[in-house]
Amino acid sequence: MLFFTPGSYSPGRLHFIHESVQTDMDQSAAMDTTGFSIQNQMLRFIDPMSIPVGYIAWAYLDMCRDLGCTVHMRGPIHDIFGWWVTEALEFTPRYERVTKAYYRAVQVSMMIGYGDCPYVVRDIIHVRDVSLFSVVMKGLTEVEGDYVDCMDWTKEGTPYNLQVIPQYIHREYVQNAERLHLDSQNGRHIMRWWNARRAMRDGPFMHAMEQLVAALEEWKLSQLHMVGLAVNHTETSTGSNNDEVQVYQTC
Repeated sequence: MLFFTPGSYSPGRLHFIHESVQTDMDQSAAMDTTGFSIQNQMLRFIDPMSIPVGYIAWAYLDMCRDLGCTVHMRGPIHDIFGWWVTEALEFTPRYERVTKAYYRAVQVSMMIGYGDCPYVVRDIIHVRDVSLFSVVMKGLTEVEGDYVDCMDWTKEGTPYNLQVIPQYIHREYVQNAERLHLDSQNGRHIMRWWNARRAMRDGPFMHAMEQLVAALEEWKLSQLHMVGLAVNHTETSTGSNNDEVQVYQTC
C-alpha cells in the first residue's frame, strides 16, 4: 500500500487494519443514534495529523469509491497527508466522520481515564486565562495595558489540576449548564468545556473574564490605596521625629 513504508506491513496486516477501522466507523455511526454525542466544535481543535494513518487511508479510499477515481495519490506532488489537511481545513463531512469515529474508539477503550473526576471549587486564577484575555482586548480596543499587571499572585492556580476548579470558571459553567450535556460532577468535563470556550474566545469566556478582570482591577486599586496610606503615615512619622530632634538641639 502506498500509505505505509514498503515492506513494513504485509497484505494481511493491511487488511486487518482496514477492517478494524471499518468496524470503528460502523460503531460510530450507530452511536449517532444513541446519544453518545461529540461536539463538532471540539473536533475542529484536533490536530489532523494526530489521527492514525490507518484512518486517513480509510478516508482516502472512501473518497475514491465515492468519486470513482483510482488510487494513485503518491509522491511529493500528490501527497495524501496534504489532502487530509485540506479535508481538515474545509472540515468536510468525511473528515468529521472519521475523526469522530477515532475519538469515540479512544473514549470507550482503556487508553484514557474516563471515570469520575471529583473536584472542589476555589477562589484561584489561571494566569493563562488573564493573559489570553489581555491579548484579545488589545486586539479589539488597542489598549496597551496588560491585565496580568493586576494579577493577585496569591490566587495563582495550575490549569492542569482537574481536581480544583476556579470559582469564575465554575460560575460560568453553572450559568450555561442547562443547555450542556455534561456531567456536572466531573471536573474533567468542565475544564474541557472551558478550554473550548477559551479557544473560541466566545461569550462564556469573555463574560467570565470581564467579571474577573473587574474584580482584579478593584483589588489592585485597593492595594495601591493601602500603599499610599502607608507612605503618608511614614512621612508623617518622619516629620514628627525631625521636630523632636530640632527641639532637643535647640535646648
